[in-house]
Amino acid sequence: KLQQSSPVRAAARTTDGVWHVGGTWVITTGGGCTVPSTSSASPEWQSRLNEVSGRIWSRPEGNRVRLRIIHPMDTGLAASIPAFYIEQLSITDGQHRVLMEIDAFEPVSENPLFTLDLPPAITDLGAVQITGRDNNGNKVNAQVAR
Repeated sequence: KLQQSSPVRAAARTTDGVWHVGGTWVITTGGGCTVPSTSSASPEWQSRLNEVSGRIWSRPEGNRVRLRIIHPMDTGLAASIPAFYIEQLSITDGQHRVLMEIDAFEPVSENPLFTLDLPPAITDLGAVQITGRDNNGNKVNAQVAR
């Protein structure tokens, strides 16, 4: 979420040790953290809260897991709308090994999309289990299979 137009920069190091750095200027109308989420205007989000969709696929560099979770991720900065966001997520494999733990906070985007690039050593990834909770105690519990 961006409150105002801002530069966004990213850096990534590839397996050959080379750093790739880039950036762009993102123009926004503002209010990213202080306006209500768009889903709060729809009654549908309540029935789909913490619903997870995702995909797993193989790449030469290892497996990639992509997850989207339905959640308004309200910051608490919009008038009369309290903070309501995913606090904690754990992604585990079929042998209950923790692949990633995510501690999220208010500024994460509405209906967040998380992408995990896993090392090639994790070869037998048929499914992942996603568990967690939001700051109101609502549970996230889902499985994404290949």
